[in-house]
Amino acid sequence: MKKLTLSITMALAMTLLPISACDETVAPTIDDAWLQFESKDYAGALTAFQSFFADTSEAYVGAGWSSLRQYQYSQAAGYFANAPSSVDGNAGWGFCLWATGDLNGAISKVDFVLSRSTAYSFSHDPRVNYQDLHVLKANANYEKARYHQCLLSIRQVDPSFIQVIAATDSASVLLAGLVLLGPVL
Repeated sequence: MKKLTLSITMALAMTLLPISACDETVAPTIDDAWLQFESKDYAGALTAFQSFFADTSEAYVGAGWSSLRQYQYSQAAGYFANAPSSVDGNAGWGFCLWATGDLNGAISKVDFVLSRSTAYSFSHDPRVNYQDLHVLKANANYEKARYHQCLLSIRQVDPSFIQVIAATDSASVLLAGLVLLGPVL
């Protein structure tokens, strides 16, 4: 009888063993956090990225973009500052600096990105690309009354934009050009 009970117990254990192995959950990865971001779950993505801060600076870039998409510019800038050599981080950081009024800082971040990738495109949101960076730079230069630099940035997006502007008309003509290019991000 003991042998029969032992055999039944072992048979049950062997049949249940594969079931318990299937119940194991796979730990989330940073790729999962990016998937949340790409599906526009920015709050969820931010929480997911925060759990990877100890592992990789990419988590700070993801947290920065997630915060940026929630209009938390100062918080986003703080995250981007933890990944200072990241091209994607500097692109997002430029938008944050512009939104908070640091125009020189925004221009500097845009220049950093474009010096490393003239055809920049944010892989997790390809709607953000080098043209958006030029629009940002054009707006920042306009706000600083650097009209020639503004014109050069506009022409990066629209090469057919007016070639010669009279000094007395420059601000209003450039403003019209910026309106045509659309909003910054």
